[in-house]
Amino acid sequence: MAEDLLSRFDDYSSIGGAGGGMGGLEGQRRERSLGGGVNPFGDVVVEGGTYRQQSQEKPVERKAQEYPILRRQDITRIRIPSHITHVVVSNNLLTVAVLGNTIYRFDLKEAKPPEMCEIKRDDDVRIHKMFQDPKSHHLLVCMESKEMYHIARGGVKKTQPRLQPRLKGHLVESVAWNKLEISEHSTGAILLGTNNGVICEAQVQVDSKRSSCTELYQLMPDMTGSAESVTGLLMEPFPKYNDKWYILATTPCRVYQFIGHINTKNEPQFMELFSFYNDQVKVQFQEIPGSLKDSKLCVWPPHSPEPPIAFAWLTGAGVYYSTLVFGDQQPGETLFLEKNLIPYSAVAETGEDIVIEWDQSDLVLPIGLALTKFHCVLLYRDKIVAICHLNNKKVFEEPFNARRNGPLLAMSTDPVTRNIWTNAKMNLMMYSPHAESRNVWKIYLDQEKFDLAQKYAADDQQNLDSILIRQAEHYFTKGRYEDAAIVFSRSRLSFEQVTLKFMQINKKEALKLFLKRKLALLSPKDLTQRTMLSTWLTELYLNELGNLSDERNMEAYLRLQKEFHDFLDLPELKKCFSDNSRTIYDLMASHGSTDDIIYFAKTMRDYDKVITHYIQQYKYEDALDILTEQAAMALHHPEKNERKILFQKFAGFYYKFSPVFVKHIPMKTVQSWIAAGRYLDPKKLIPSLIQPRQTDEALQDEQNAAAIIYLEHCVNSLQSEVMSVHNFLISSYANSKEGTDHRKLREYLINQSKSGFAPLYDPHYALRLCLDNGRLNVPCVYIYSAMGLYEESVSLALKCNEVTLARTIINENAMVRKDTQLQKKLWLMIAQHVIKEKKDIKGAMQFLKDCNVLKIEDILPFFSDVVTIDQFKDAICDSLQEYNSHIEQLKKEMQGATESARNIRSDIQEIRNKSVLIKSSEKCNVCQGRLLSRAFYMFPCRHTFHRDCLTDVIASTLSANETRRMNSLIHLAEESRDLKERETSKHQLDQLIANDCPYCGMKMIWSISLPLIPIRDLDQLIESWN
Repeated sequence: MAEDLLSRFDDYSSIGGAGGGMGGLEGQRRERSLGGGVNPFGDVVVEGGTYRQQSQEKPVERKAQEYPILRRQDITRIRIPSHITHVVVSNNLLTVAVLGNTIYRFDLKEAKPPEMCEIKRDDDVRIHKMFQDPKSHHLLVCMESKEMYHIARGGVKKTQPRLQPRLKGHLVESVAWNKLEISEHSTGAILLGTNNGVICEAQVQVDSKRSSCTELYQLMPDMTGSAESVTGLLMEPFPKYNDKWYILATTPCRVYQFIGHINTKNEPQFMELFSFYNDQVKVQFQEIPGSLKDSKLCVWPPHSPEPPIAFAWLTGAGVYYSTLVFGDQQPGETLFLEKNLIPYSAVAETGEDIVIEWDQSDLVLPIGLALTKFHCVLLYRDKIVAICHLNNKKVFEEPFNARRNGPLLAMSTDPVTRNIWTNAKMNLMMYSPHAESRNVWKIYLDQEKFDLAQKYAADDQQNLDSILIRQAEHYFTKGRYEDAAIVFSRSRLSFEQVTLKFMQINKKEALKLFLKRKLALLSPKDLTQRTMLSTWLTELYLNELGNLSDERNMEAYLRLQKEFHDFLDLPELKKCFSDNSRTIYDLMASHGSTDDIIYFAKTMRDYDKVITHYIQQYKYEDALDILTEQAAMALHHPEKNERKILFQKFAGFYYKFSPVFVKHIPMKTVQSWIAAGRYLDPKKLIPSLIQPRQTDEALQDEQNAAAIIYLEHCVNSLQSEVMSVHNFLISSYANSKEGTDHRKLREYLINQSKSGFAPLYDPHYALRLCLDNGRLNVPCVYIYSAMGLYEESVSLALKCNEVTLARTIINENAMVRKDTQLQKKLWLMIAQHVIKEKKDIKGAMQFLKDCNVLKIEDILPFFSDVVTIDQFKDAICDSLQEYNSHIEQLKKEMQGATESARNIRSDIQEIRNKSVLIKSSEKCNVCQGRLLSRAFYMFPCRHTFHRDCLTDVIASTLSANETRRMNSLIHLAEESRDLKERETSKHQLDQLIANDCPYCGMKMIWSISLPLIPIRDLDQLIESWN
């Protein structure tokens, strides 16, 4: 990105502003004399040999691994008019100070001239150091005279240096910026480190002259008693605690840690934190022997919302590197975790696979430091070196032609872009970290940090596989076989090699785990491999279960069996097991694993095998429970259509196994049928109810009772109209013992007779059953009645001395009530029985009162000759009185009929003499012509028609046969020579065409149901429209 930003400066060959610039031939000569435009670097030393810079004319594309970890870009487009003294960069704002205290600020994001300002002084005081905040809002310039200038970023006025009197008197060596308070208008509370070991808190306001500086803490002097300069400062809030801060300060030989709370409402804010160390807690510090004037502190990441995770400190003994862990540390505790001192001798060392061309010399200390995620970048006067802080090995070295271009002076890191900037007197270079994690996985692998190695090799399957194999071998060597199995399953090491490893040492658990993990990683398309592995795992489980069973270790056996069952339940293996179920069954059978066979069958939903097994084991209730449970699950499916489809499979099991269930557990079987409701076909279950005679009377009675319960459910609840169901119910009633069931048979037949429809059972079959029984005469009465044999029905009822029943047969049977002769005959049968058999004269008289079809004269023949008339004198009188009343009624009806006949004759005579007055202007309602011009018809509704007009109107409403008849009558009425025939034809024609008015008569009302367009004319009409 930086390359793209810097390329925008192509149009600017000189720096504008008061400083002037170099341009034309003179500028080119000056540039050549200072080394501008000439690559001051020699060959770039990288891992694996020497990399020589390629010219831009012949670009060569290389893989990322072939580039050095630091890619250099020479900044030749930015013209510097004088020697560079200081460089700082942040947030793509490059600030360069040159001789004469002139400062240039280049906005690398925009292609525009740089901002330029000058710190004008009468003396020769130079700039000591410059400090720019990570967001590039503020620039602090410390002079050698211990004066501090502030330069804000913005307009012309803001960019002019402004002296800060309150910051005077301190030679500032380091600055820690407050990332929570910094803004365009203020620096917020920042910390300053001075050359005499003092830590100050300062704050600068941009739009006002208000600033502050307060000394907070004096660091301890060194071993000689001299004050040490504060070469590096870091201030960082603890996560989730903005009032709790961590301060890291470095000197040339010590690194200090401060932890405490601040008071943001009072100034200085950090006074409370440092006061705590002055009064109560001894400051925590780490001392490194030796002293380095150019000591420096770097953190990673340099600018981030999250706290830094590591820091590097340039010391005389080497680069001190440590990770930082923010937790619940209290004052006096440390955040350092993984500490490492990288000696400078590492600069002269390389890894085993690195070939470096370098000139041995005395050990020289670096003058600058930059920290990347995995490397410490060291700046020397004549070279730049990168050392991996993971293993202290040098991975990059780039020499610099210091003899020709002058030595390298300083190094600065942009905390936002993370690009590293270096400079000589007239040269600016930028280094961008490039794929620096390329070989990190190897380092972590050598350190046996396998998880981290996998993290940084995730994009390269070959490297990742090498890590996994190495990790698995490591676990295997250490005896961690199960961990090795898990890692081996992720590697590409051949399946045979891994399995042989575990089989040779008889580690069945590890082998089993490896197979399971390998199985989980296979694609569903690899069906053959999945089937093979699942079968092998099944064999391993069965062997182990068999061994535990022999050892009588029930607890371990049950635990392993549950694990095995969980394996069988895996949904991703369902298809494998389904396609290979026969092999699995055979394996289990060879091991005698009955429980496992049942569980596997349930898993495969092979309920046929489950039920068959339970039946073979005489566990009929268990078999029925399985069927009932699964059927209930299907019946509770929310979708009705899906519910029916799911249940069809279980319905087949019911039909198949019900004969066995009814034989041994009839009542529970019937309850299961009833729970299934209409989803079972009673016709297919009836054969299960037909069982051979049982020697066990109790079981036989239970079977009969169960059959009756289910059949009654079919008849009463399911409203079944299947004749075989009703016939079998009658058979069950008839064959049961006397008592309740016979009473139920009678009630059933009564309900059937009251339904008003034909009986749902076969009367002939039912009659034969009852007659064969010999004890069911009363039910036969109802059956005879259902068959229409009323005489037999009443006769049998009377034979059973059931007079009331006989009377009920007559009174409640519609067919009998319609046939008066039959009704009288049946009543006479009852009367004869009452008189002759019961000798009940009084009852016979009452019988006459209740029956309206018999009279005393009908039953007199049944009385014996010795019966006196006094016993039925009243009945005879009542009968005679009734005859007299009937005769009187007939007389009245005759008189009424005579009077009606007289009135009808009178009306007919009056109608014959009735006439209608017709005006000469009356018109035909069809043709609107004069009505009297030809033969016509007038209706009582006053509609008038010519005869021919009426004929045409009526013809459209007549059928084809009626039309032919009308034409024939017209012809006879007009052409016949026989006068009588002509009159008859006219009369018939009048009956055909003039019996009703065509406009308001019944024919007009009926025509509302006819289509507006006659069917016969519809096609022709549609064709005419087209």
